[in-house]
Amino acid sequence: MRDHIVAFAGMYAPLPDDLAAAAKGIPSLGESMDWPSKEVLLSQQPDLIVSELLEGFAFDPAQGRATEAELAADGIQVYSASACTIADYPNKRIETVYGDLENFGKIFGVADRAQALISDMKARQAEIVAKVADLPTVRVAFYNGGEGPLNILSGGVWGDTITQANGENVFPNDVFQISVEEFAAAQPEVIIIGTYPGQEAEASLAFLQKTFPNVPAVQNNRLYPVPTIETEATARIIDGFEKIARAIHPEAFQ
Repeated sequence: MRDHIVAFAGMYAPLPDDLAAAAKGIPSLGESMDWPSKEVLLSQQPDLIVSELLEGFAFDPAQGRATEAELAADGIQVYSASACTIADYPNKRIETVYGDLENFGKIFGVADRAQALISDMKARQAEIVAKVADLPTVRVAFYNGGEGPLNILSGGVWGDTITQANGENVFPNDVFQISVEEFAAAQPEVIIIGTYPGQEAEASLAFLQKTFPNVPAVQNNRLYPVPTIETEATARIIDGFEKIARAIHPEAFQ
């Protein structure tokens, strides 16, 4: 697989140690929201580009980036992992990842390896679900930074991990920003805190404790940082799922 990758782009968190060692020497064309320009992208002469979406800033010609149509005209295929449009986000689930992995197995001729990974992930998922299945449902919010409006992760794979961990998401699955007042009124019993380089846990914890002293999650110190990259629809999702399940129902993992 490593020999097939000519470059990375749009990475906002480091790779796990084992993958970082395997990826050593592969160039990065841009971190986080700094997606490469059309010229830089084409200079790599890729046959295939893997993206999270087929729209948005990464394909915005106004920002000097290549559109999907322009890439196709140059004979470059684009695979959208998990969702094709922003409107598809609420439909993403943990199981979405399995479809992507199966497709990558076919694309790169490693179908057996892909199926083995999928089987391992499904087994871990089932074990986690079984641990929490008979426990009382807990009200959960996934806070992802901001001090007004607040960024929340409520729909798609984030909402699904909360639901499968026997939690109740306190916000609708099509809402990504809310006011301080709305967050306080939701009264979550557990708050998951998304972290990544540039958004560290300490600052988020301090903000929540200062701003929401009357919210049950703050009063009971049930604030749990989780790396956001582990809650995306990628092969790391089961790691994130387990951390979320442990935060919602720690008694199931003692």
